[in-house]
Amino acid sequence: MDIQIKVEDAVIHVALTGSLNAATAGELEEALTPHLAGAAEVQFDFTELEYLSSAGLRVLMMTYKRLGGTGVRIDGACDEIREVFDITGFSALFDIR
Repeated sequence: MDIQIKVEDAVIHVALTGSLNAATAGELEEALTPHLAGAAEVQFDFTELEYLSSAGLRVLMMTYKRLGGTGVRIDGACDEIREVFDITGFSALFDIR
């Protein structure tokens, strides 16, 4: 998986390519965590993300909780990943566009 992180003011932009699964979730968490203090929003770009597992959902939930239960946006998710959000109920937690 490739992770690109850009911070603008209090907004963290995270672009992911490949698969967010048990093998790569720790890498994302490690790369993202230092930027979360003082962040108001995290915008994930899933345009190039091909697969999302429960381990990836755990990192998204950790991000959501660290931001106080708000401020996580998902852009560009394919139909299969949108279905994962719908089935798990995460669609109600995140701003999915």
